[in-house]
Amino acid sequence: MKIYLGAGKDRKEGFLHLDRFPFPGIDVIWECPQRLPFQDSSVDLIFSEDFLEHIRPEDKIPLMNDIWRILKPGGLMKHIIPLAGTRNDFGSPSHLSHWTPQQFEHFDVDNYRYVEDHEYEGFKGGFKKVSVDFTTESTGETPQSFQVIYEAVK
Repeated sequence: MKIYLGAGKDRKEGFLHLDRFPFPGIDVIWECPQRLPFQDSSVDLIFSEDFLEHIRPEDKIPLMNDIWRILKPGGLMKHIIPLAGTRNDFGSPSHLSHWTPQQFEHFDVDNYRYVEDHEYEGFKGGFKKVSVDFTTESTGETPQSFQVIYEAVK
């Protein structure tokens, strides 16, 4: 099973599309911070693009806990997000939270940030980094967004 969080009007073949608005083609109406409506360890891939920046800062850890909960062992989460502090990040009044690749290190079992902080921060799961890539706009300027892929460790 593959899940597309915050799909909006975008559609990806083979995915279940979740959004808080009932756009045509949305399979499940869902809004963060509600619990994701899937069984534990039942999902192969969670994908989002331009979604995480729309959640409240206080919902970051609960959402990552829930993503970890529903992913199968070895399942992947892939997110494309505006880089904190860039034009893409601050360009929309609907962006509520700001993200950097370093924040994902707090979920990475191989990173000292995870070892030192995950219990204090309330993160209950664990991920391993697969990749982090930066993207630029067509002008080739400073990176505006980044993509992370992490594997669930269970």
